[in-house]
Amino acid sequence: MKAVFLPVFFIFQLLIPSLVFGQKSDFPLVLSSLQNAKGQLESLSPRSIEIHYGFQKEKISFPLNVKNDRNDSNIAYLIFLWSHLDEVEVCLSNGNCSKAGYSHPVSSWPIAQIFPVFPIQLEPGQEITIQVTIRSRNFISSEIQLLTTEELFYLISWQTGLVFGFLVLISAFVVRLIYLTLIYPKEWMFFNLLFHACITLIFVIGTGLGSCYLFPNWGLSLSLFKKVIIGILILSGTEWLSRFLQTKEKFLIFHQTLNLFKGVTLLLIVLSFTDFPRYYISISYTVIYFLLTFIFIGIAISKSKDQLKPSPWLLLSLLCLLFFEILNIFSYRSFDTHDSKIYMIFLAVFLPANAFFVSKTIKDQIKEVLAEDTLSKNDISRLKNDLNQHLIQSTTVVKKSYLTGVDTDKVLSKLKSLMSDEKLFLEEELRLADLAAHLSLSVHQTSELINQVLNTSFSDLLKFYRIEEAKRMLLEDQNKNILDIALECGFQSKSVFNDSFKKYALQTPAEYRKAFKTKTLV
Repeated sequence: MKAVFLPVFFIFQLLIPSLVFGQKSDFPLVLSSLQNAKGQLESLSPRSIEIHYGFQKEKISFPLNVKNDRNDSNIAYLIFLWSHLDEVEVCLSNGNCSKAGYSHPVSSWPIAQIFPVFPIQLEPGQEITIQVTIRSRNFISSEIQLLTTEELFYLISWQTGLVFGFLVLISAFVVRLIYLTLIYPKEWMFFNLLFHACITLIFVIGTGLGSCYLFPNWGLSLSLFKKVIIGILILSGTEWLSRFLQTKEKFLIFHQTLNLFKGVTLLLIVLSFTDFPRYYISISYTVIYFLLTFIFIGIAISKSKDQLKPSPWLLLSLLCLLFFEILNIFSYRSFDTHDSKIYMIFLAVFLPANAFFVSKTIKDQIKEVLAEDTLSKNDISRLKNDLNQHLIQSTTVVKKSYLTGVDTDKVLSKLKSLMSDEKLFLEEELRLADLAAHLSLSVHQTSELINQVLNTSFSDLLKFYRIEEAKRMLLEDQNKNILDIALECGFQSKSVFNDSFKKYALQTPAEYRKAFKTKTLV
């Protein structure tokens, strides 16, 4: 219910100012372009111009005409909405120039705000020409507006309020992720936390909150920051989903493809610090983002065909990420993103929805693990009760079998195939419930099959097959590190691997390998 309420609430906030305050006041200011640059400068209203230069390695410069038709003096404000520009220089006709932009500390701007603002003193009936020069390796696209003091105050008030509202929502979600990571410390949870921390950082810096309120005395080039943090975002998201969906164990080809994408992403991060064209870096990031999203959606759907399906909320989260990126790309031309309200509406829908879907995914995963732990405790309790009852009655009690009606020979054959051919034991976090799903049995049936028919435990069964695989790898590659072999075979530490190996092979891994070498020489 909260996920439905929050987007509606934020969208309502976005629309209220227009309904209550209406359009810009009738203060007679006029902003016009003196250049006829098709597709680069477009007049949206008498006091609004959209610039669209794309990626530019060199500086761009263009003149604007500002006119005051009123009979008294006033201060007008030239603003660059959500521009992410590294440097904007505005020079008046009298030769006075001032600079703003995110590569300069906000404290040095003419007016410290979340986007560049330049005050212009206009005398009655005065018409002046100003020269705008932009230096930025970021995508140059922005709306330039000429506002009165009242309009500037109103605009900054509602936009800053909305941005802080979104920040509270994101921060609360990240705090919840930190809490869940502490109570459920899995590797994929750590990368999930890192992924959403990067989203938070992009939001804080990209909206101007960081530069304006957190470190106003620092200059930060957003063109560099965005490319680096987006690269980290892709890397952490890939690690999170690949570990959660266990691509290394079940989708090896896709896992190798993911590693290739991670390598390319690392290369793009390095190239961001060079003079390599930002356009190609941005295009590469977009292509990688889409391909990775499609791959993970495909894997999630594939896993949903068996009983080991991931939470459906994860699939919804991936679709949410895909949908937002599609809108973000096509909105450049299709949805008038010079109006920042459109971008805010995207965030109002995307942020709460994604937070809700990811939270449900994690909650379902934790609930499943806790349920399995509870089931194991109940099995132990039931076994103790059976033993006590047996001792009290001093008679032989025939325990009800969960395998009644089950073709054990067929199931054992399938189990052998899973372990010997598919090597299911290589999954580091393989649980009894996972194996039961592969065998199409309940957890009780699988437990009885292993304990009563095979006369072993689930843990010992996994260790047996893992040690056999380790033996093979030790002899196949004499130079391979023993710790690497242990990890590849599903063990989480070298000490556990050594103890298990000695239990089944009666010698340490190093002794086993050395004995084979000696036997070969003889």
